[in-house]
Amino acid sequence: CISQKQWYHPDLALGQCIDGVGDASIRVPRKRAPDLAAVCGGGNFCPGDKPMYEPEQIKDGMYPLSSGTDIRELPQGNMAMVRKEDNEHSHTAYHFHNMFADLVQLRHKYATYAHGSEAVAKRPLGLIELDLDIAVRCAHNYPNEINPEGRPRYTEGFEKFQGSKPIYFANTTYIQDRHKAFIQMMVEDEKEWGKTYNDTYAAQFKENHIAR
Repeated sequence: CISQKQWYHPDLALGQCIDGVGDASIRVPRKRAPDLAAVCGGGNFCPGDKPMYEPEQIKDGMYPLSSGTDIRELPQGNMAMVRKEDNEHSHTAYHFHNMFADLVQLRHKYATYAHGSEAVAKRPLGLIELDLDIAVRCAHNYPNEINPEGRPRYTEGFEKFQGSKPIYFANTTYIQDRHKAFIQMMVEDEKEWGKTYNDTYAAQFKENHIAR
């Protein structure tokens, strides 16, 4: 199941740019808001406003050092792009986090982690979060159009996808086995918590979609 969502995610920073590693004596201190959050973006960038630092404050491009929080939260640096010949598949990586062995553990996560909510975790799976709705549509092979407000997924099949793929998905047997296992998890989950899409509506929608 592949989401078509793409976004900027900083994952690499030079040590010389990090607070506590780089030389603070040759860099202007970073401007901060009263709550100590960094002001605007990295470097001298501040959308819709004048530059944060005067030219004489920046010595040879030595902008303020960044803390770990700054690196995660500020739009800064460059996005490395790898474009295919068709100019369509341009992502450079997959984003994996919060991996769970089954949907029972996943629901426990939404009930207890961070801003946990027992009420949210008792909803049909696809109503908990947008990425989970992608998983539901993928397992049932529903077209994106069944939920116009949802995030689109790649519907041409994993084998036809031309972008970069995690190396362990090169094993087609593994892909098939995991997909079958996920579908079975979905069946058990829907028995207990209900279905995201009504069977009658989904069947009629798929029939009409195919007819078009």
